[in-house]
Amino acid sequence: MADEDAPEVVVTKYTFLKADSDEPIGAEDGLEEGQAPDDVWLRNTEAGEDGEPCRARAEYPNGDVYVGEFDEAGNKHGRGVYTYHVPAVREDPADPDSEIKVEATSYSYDGEWVDNERSGVGKMVYANGDTYHGQWEHGQRHGQGSYVKANGDMYRWVVQCAVAVAVALVFVAAGVCACWWSVGRSVGRSVGACFLGYEPLQPSERASDHRRCVAACVSVSLLPTLAALSF
Repeated sequence: MADEDAPEVVVTKYTFLKADSDEPIGAEDGLEEGQAPDDVWLRNTEAGEDGEPCRARAEYPNGDVYVGEFDEAGNKHGRGVYTYHVPAVREDPADPDSEIKVEATSYSYDGEWVDNERSGVGKMVYANGDTYHGQWEHGQRHGQGSYVKANGDMYRWVVQCAVAVAVALVFVAAGVCACWWSVGRSVGRSVGACFLGYEPLQPSERASDHRRCVAACVSVSLLPTLAALSF
């Protein structure tokens, strides 16, 4: 006899959808007589074997919902909408009947998926009303996109900008090295003039070295910096 007091085990519920709409599949889609379009596992996969891609609505135990495409291995892959559930915050987290301090809310992503990760082009609508529409990679904003705050302020998000700035810093370091080389050359020639009989650098040569130093710093850092700022 089952224990009536045992807590209910919450599992993911799948509703299989038609290929061209969010309507549940029917007999015309291969649903057998007496079989419901709902299940607790992806019927497109066999145990240990790959099946066929499908579309489904997945309702997860934590309240999240995904409506979209799955690949033959059961991963979110292709186009889909994922709604993230943010539970309410209660005065006593251990008491589900205690006073609610912050109401439950949600945020959603509508876009492309690759192997269960947000990858490609998609739009995220955050719980606070901000939105981001652009490129994603491995679940993170990556590439070009637009971030619009709830108050209407708009920002252009370009991750490559950070890369360009990093490149600029490398070139600045190269310019600094050029300066050190210039100073070292002057010092070396001066020491050589004292002990080895070398001819010291003439004032015009030192001035020329200094100009080359400044030119090196500017030339190797200006272009990449402007490229970074142009984003």
